[in-house]
Amino acid sequence: PAVDAPRSAPASSAASAGSATAAGAAASVAASLVGVAVAGAGRRQVKAARRAQRVIDTDLTRSLDAELEAIGGEVDMRPRANSGFEKRLFEGTSDDEITLEGKRPTGQSADPDNMYFWKMSQDKKTIDLICPMPDDVTMKDVVFRLGEDPRDPRRGPKLELGYRYKNKSDRWRERIIVDGNILHKINSKETVWTLEIMGGANVCVLTVMRPSCMRRREDTFMKVSVEEERIDPQTWDAFLLEERARSKVTHTCYLDFASPEKQFDRVTIGLYGKVCPMTVANFVALLTGEYKDEEGNVQQSAFHYKGTFLGACVGTKLLSAGDPKMQLKVATLSAEEMRKYADLFKEFGVVNANVGPVKRTWAPRYGEDFGLIDQDGDEMKYGDAIETDAISLKFLGQKFEELAARNSDVTMLFYRPEFDYGIDHKGGTFPAENFDIPHSRRGLLSMERGEESNIQGSKFMVTLEEFPHMDRRFSVFGEVLDGMQTIDELEEEHGDATGNGTLITVKIVDSGLLMSPKDQDDDDDAEDAKFAEVVA
Repeated sequence: PAVDAPRSAPASSAASAGSATAAGAAASVAASLVGVAVAGAGRRQVKAARRAQRVIDTDLTRSLDAELEAIGGEVDMRPRANSGFEKRLFEGTSDDEITLEGKRPTGQSADPDNMYFWKMSQDKKTIDLICPMPDDVTMKDVVFRLGEDPRDPRRGPKLELGYRYKNKSDRWRERIIVDGNILHKINSKETVWTLEIMGGANVCVLTVMRPSCMRRREDTFMKVSVEEERIDPQTWDAFLLEERARSKVTHTCYLDFASPEKQFDRVTIGLYGKVCPMTVANFVALLTGEYKDEEGNVQQSAFHYKGTFLGACVGTKLLSAGDPKMQLKVATLSAEEMRKYADLFKEFGVVNANVGPVKRTWAPRYGEDFGLIDQDGDEMKYGDAIETDAISLKFLGQKFEELAARNSDVTMLFYRPEFDYGIDHKGGTFPAENFDIPHSRRGLLSMERGEESNIQGSKFMVTLEEFPHMDRRFSVFGEVLDGMQTIDELEEEHGDATGNGTLITVKIVDSGLLMSPKDQDDDDDAEDAKFAEVVA
């Protein structure tokens, strides 16, 4: 897009007229939002493509021929870089390199009277904010102020963006369109703006750059240097902190904690039943210990939070809870089933089929008829895992043969990976249903989830800080409304900077529901009916 050349400032203009013109410009930009995205980010995408281009010469034939001619002998067949570095771009600690493909975050202001649009570039390094202006605004009329970095290192500075105009009294006035704190930390020194024509509208384009760090890796064998740029992990669900959406609480419930030393204050929780109805229905049933089946009959939940202990306190990141400790299962195999189990292991080195009550995914553990003595004669603990190295596998086969030779029923202890994330109120698991809400602050509730299997059960987490690394991976379904002082105490008394803190002495002594949608003055009957249907 062509940069708008400075024009003479208007002799006078009213704020209302300027607002109307800006509104028309916003409508024009909104009508051609795709064009704006292409035009506004096009030049940056070209630069991004050049940055992401690999500079290593992959045509080894030419370089090898040159080396043969130069030395007249054998050639080192290892690939090498002719010049420069291989450059790679990552986000956070992810091992997946950023490509120039895929959908990027985009949005617009919630206020129609102060309209702006924003879009992240394809390389994720910059964000363009596109602010429509009246046609008579020139570059010298643009008002741009960027404050100091805030105390919170995760947040960006205060931003004011708009334009100046002369009122009827021929006095300069300002109309600020974008006014708030930038959601995430940015590289303020690299922030630039320009006035351009996009979609036939006069717009101010503000470009902010996300913080990143550089590091270089040397591979002496391959004779290649790799330069990595890692962008700070951030979830941009809004441009301004003030416009970040908050979900509506449909249910309130409580958890009471106690340890051998003290009784903690009650923690009151709000649940997002309209965002995650299935997750909230399951959580409520686990809190109360009961649910209604399809016929409306009250049934006992397969698991109840009351009476269970908390799990880990992972550094300053999160608390975990809701583990029913059902991973270990004692199962009895008949003589025929034990023989089949031993034969399958002998033939394939693994039991790759269901045998009697034992699923093929279950792994044997020390205990019951298998015993507690390992291949070295050392005594193990009940439930300890069995190693999978060659010596241990040979030991396993021998033990299975011994048990099969008994020609009688055998009782063994198994580990069931499907219960790593707990169980739902009916005794099974269910898939995650919504990843839209980011882990944006302290005190949010999120479900633990098997990312490969996409299963959830009863285990949940409470965030201790903003945790963007969990966004789009785990479902946020609620928040702490009251009792954060209890969360503070649990973190202070049981937290561990290494991430190995434990809460196994803290028990949930009581849990239940305080308010459901039926208790609220909510006229949205359709939403309530939908939730009731999910619960059923």
